[in-house]
Amino acid sequence: MLMNAGQTPLKDSPFIDRKNSKLDDKLSEPEKGIYICKAGDEAKYNLRDPKSGKHSDWWFRWVSNTPQRISILKATKGYDFVTKNDDIVPMGMPCDTEGHYIFGDLVLMKRPLASYLMERYNASQKGKLRRTAILDKFKTDTKKSGAGLPDGEMDRILDGLEI
Repeated sequence: MLMNAGQTPLKDSPFIDRKNSKLDDKLSEPEKGIYICKAGDEAKYNLRDPKSGKHSDWWFRWVSNTPQRISILKATKGYDFVTKNDDIVPMGMPCDTEGHYIFGDLVLMKRPLASYLMERYNASQKGKLRRTAILDKFKTDTKKSGAGLPDGEMDRILDGLEI
């Protein structure tokens, strides 16, 4: 994606927690994506900044706005559209007539954060098992071919490496 100098990438664009923000109803225009908070209230809801102390129960992602891609994500990963009625919405972005947030050929979707984190954890564990299996096969094959190292030597060499 091409960006102008100083422009924030779409994935890092700010969100607003409408439920927990004190919005100025006179200055805010939600239909245009404009949310102005009352004095002293912070509007931005930075979902990727652990220092903010704010965490959402959702994982947000911009996805290709094609019926096939959307139906796959809904069926296999539990994604749903972020709509104008949600508590957490992107700042500075109006929604379309259906209430979805569209940017070019992308649509903003959400899924429960717990299921996203569980998927990432499971993928990590599968990767670790795969790496261990490959290393065990390597050790077995080198021993069979007569090129193996003495018992424990391979483990000593690899000690400290994260597998």
